[in-house]
Amino acid sequence: MGDSWGHTVRPLTTEEIEREAQMREKYGERYYSCRTPRCVERSAFQTTYQYVTGRAGRVSYARKNLCSAHAEKLRAKYEPVEIPAEQRPQHTAQAAFEQIRGAV
Repeated sequence: MGDSWGHTVRPLTTEEIEREAQMREKYGERYYSCRTPRCVERSAFQTTYQYVTGRAGRVSYARKNLCSAHAEKLRAKYEPVEIPAEQRPQHTAQAAFEQIRGAV
């Protein structure tokens, strides 16, 4: 997923989980499980994202179901973490300005 953006992760609804359980019984566990290669855990989340395909530069849309563990990895990688203002790194010039402004 090099040239991808707009990643979202959401939990599956109760109806979606029930439908997947029915399809799993009908077609086997590999068809309706986590879409990460070699993972056969039950899907609990759905991820969506957009990406560029081919040399023409067309934009495609992907939607995949993931298990809890893989959804958490994707969420940690793509969802920004809010850093409190007091913990944000500050440029030296900005720190000096804040010190001067506070002294006045």
